[in-house]
Amino acid sequence: MKTALTKKEVHALFKTVRQLRDRGIAIMFISHKIDEIFEIADDVAIMRNGRNVYLGATSSLTRKEFTYYMTGRELTDTRFCPENVSAEPVLEVKNLTLAGSSHDISCELCKGEILGVTGLLGSGRTELALSLFGLLKPDSGEIYLKDEKVKISSPIEAQKLHIGYVPEDRLTEGLCLRQPIADNITLSSLKRLSSKLGLIKQKDILAEADVWVKKFSIATDDPMKHASTLSGGNQQKIVLAKWLSNELDVLILNGPTVGVDVGAKQDIHELLHELARQGLAVIIISDDLEEVVANCSRVIVMKDGAIVGELQNEDICSQAILNIIR
Repeated sequence: MKTALTKKEVHALFKTVRQLRDRGIAIMFISHKIDEIFEIADDVAIMRNGRNVYLGATSSLTRKEFTYYMTGRELTDTRFCPENVSAEPVLEVKNLTLAGSSHDISCELCKGEILGVTGLLGSGRTELALSLFGLLKPDSGEIYLKDEKVKISSPIEAQKLHIGYVPEDRLTEGLCLRQPIADNITLSSLKRLSSKLGLIKQKDILAEADVWVKKFSIATDDPMKHASTLSGGNQQKIVLAKWLSNELDVLILNGPTVGVDVGAKQDIHELLHELARQGLAVIIISDDLEEVVANCSRVIVMKDGAIVGELQNEDICSQAILNIIR
């Protein structure tokens, strides 16, 4: 299933699938999304590492059991609790306006916190991220980093300002799929790894890649294999490693776990929690409310290109966010 489908389109598709089932047509539905399986499947075969580990009625499984069979481990729900949040913001946005997408956006971000930005499609949330990374040029407004007014005119400028961006579509925007894993990981670190003459030794690329493969438990036996050989979760870890191999002050993630399985999803969330505790300022842009609630200590809700509400800490829950959106 294409990740570009909206929730409304997904529900319409499922309705059609059920109608086909009721007409006597046998359907095989392949997905790693637990919600989809429980919504549409009568029976389920769960595979792990090339083997069938469960076969039976979907109704006989709890979600916890389903997760265990899929990942081979017990996953626990964890909610981010900020530690050592800086008193002063590292990033400030003042009255940022992009014609046709957002207007008068003002917010701030401190080191050590994870800020969530959520809203429906067309709310302006993605455009905000793109403007902070230099991919869109604001019509008006100001951006400050560590109390200094900056102009982010391109991704190269954003990188110089120690801002990293993980795009929503890693396949077309975040990775060079036909290039080795090692090359993808070091893509944003080439200047640091190069000599005064601009030469880069292959052994330095492999050494740098090996650090992040081990640190993020990327499932590969050879970093020279193409990135396309990995699962979605491991590919997403490569995109993260690419930015974290540099010194960052701000990390922006647009849909950080789109298209990854439940095990990789928890791994990525725990990684983001640890990065924030180490002092990184993180922005998560997502319409996955469970993801926002579990990982953000402050949430900005956008609608029709404007910020329409803000929630903090214990006030953050899915229903509160939905109440603001509506």
